[in-house]
Amino acid sequence: MKEPVPVSVKPVEGPVLLFMQLILAGISLTSFIMTVYRGNMQQAYVFGGLLLIWAVLLAVQAVRAFRKRSFVLLEPHALVAEGRRVKPDEIEEIRRWGKFGSDVIGIKLKGRFDVPAHLTFRLKDEEGMEALCSWAEARNIAFIRKSFVRWI
Repeated sequence: MKEPVPVSVKPVEGPVLLFMQLILAGISLTSFIMTVYRGNMQQAYVFGGLLLIWAVLLAVQAVRAFRKRSFVLLEPHALVAEGRRVKPDEIEEIRRWGKFGSDVIGIKLKGRFDVPAHLTFRLKDEEGMEALCSWAEARNIAFIRKSFVRWI
């Protein structure tokens, strides 16, 4: 593989997951309003803080859900995802997780428990899966079907 190979990808989060989060946020907002209405201010501060944290996480998730991710670039000596270059010797394994053709790919780095968010994606087509698998095989990187933990 002399030439860089672009692999088309799409984001992991989608509008359905975002809609579910909005419903849960609405329920929490209702609980917060009822707590304030009843006059329990100490509990209202706790609900307000949690609601604020949830709003920030919801905003981050919304940006990720509607952001266009075009491709991951498979270079001879690196993998480039979202403008960040990862060398093959930094990669512990590539994990594939999911069912029914909607597998999520996570690239686990050495010395980390979780998979960074910029290294998780869904492939748009089967050719991308084959290209990623052959790229990993040529560099002796394990390509396994296993769940993984992602962080924001």
